[in-house]
Amino acid sequence: MRVRTRMSAPALVTRPEAPAWEALGLMRRHHIRRLPVVDGEAVVGIITWTDVVRVHTPAVEGPRRTPSLSVGVLVKHLMATAPVTVDPDATLEQAAALMRRHKIGGLPVVEDGRLVGVITESDLFETFTEMLGAGPHEAKLHVAVGSVAIELPRIVSGLTRAGIPIVAVHTLRASGAEVVGLVVHENDVERAQEVLHRLALEADVMEAQERGDRA
Repeated sequence: MRVRTRMSAPALVTRPEAPAWEALGLMRRHHIRRLPVVDGEAVVGIITWTDVVRVHTPAVEGPRRTPSLSVGVLVKHLMATAPVTVDPDATLEQAAALMRRHKIGGLPVVEDGRLVGVITESDLFETFTEMLGAGPHEAKLHVAVGSVAIELPRIVSGLTRAGIPIVAVHTLRASGAEVVGLVVHENDVERAQEVLHRLALEADVMEAQERGDRA
């Protein structure tokens, strides 16, 4: 799956000369935590909620000398320059790897030097949850296997011969464990477990609230 299919577009942006309080208000109003900073169509920086709220601001003259972002603090004073960006045709896995490598929560999406969107860790989390989860009236089964390469064809063939539709399938190999995840219709769960048992495999059925069939 490509970044362009899950990015937010058009992206909300700010300018280097904009007051920092204006950027903070924009993030608060739209419930986001970062803004690309653009000069024309070029991305020249990125500013985050944390950059703004932790700043030590000048004080307003007066009896209380109240700290205020309205006094001389501009986006260009707080933004990170040369931000890490991603191409819209990059895969979601590549975007996730970039975020992890640079310890950041979002990426401006740039095509031919022009900002076309933003993708965040929330977008990735939502996508992976949709891919790995089950919908209403569906159930997800986790099948621990010795080898995905050997067992996956047997599982698919066995369920197909039994007339059990497979709604979705994914595999996981991590920490020495290999797992096949299956999504089937809720009324096919018991038959699917019987098929797997005949294949000398056992399946754990996810809890109801994790299958999406909430009341």
